[in-house]
Amino acid sequence: MDTLDTLITLDDAETMYRRLCEEIDEPRAKQKLFPLLLKMAGEDYYISGVLTKIDLALADYAKGLCSFGIVHRSFHNKIMKALTPPEMHDEVHKAYLVLLKKTK
Repeated sequence: MDTLDTLITLDDAETMYRRLCEEIDEPRAKQKLFPLLLKMAGEDYYISGVLTKIDLALADYAKGLCSFGIVHRSFHNKIMKALTPPEMHDEVHKAYLVLLKKTK
């Protein structure tokens, strides 16, 4: 099975919020970005779906702020780490690298 097709259950909103705050200490992100991400709490997603939802949230957050690329580089890895259960971090990161290769 492709790593991107691995099904994972994301943690509850409280756990995700705590981890997001540990990774990203920016008031605007807490106000505008975190609520977009916390909608995923407690749900089952394929890793590819998690990565897509992160990109969509970052694109929405970046509107009127700066370029998507800058926001993506600043936050993507931190968000991946914060949203996924610790035992899945390595697998999600590997899947992200696979996805990057597929899109080049």
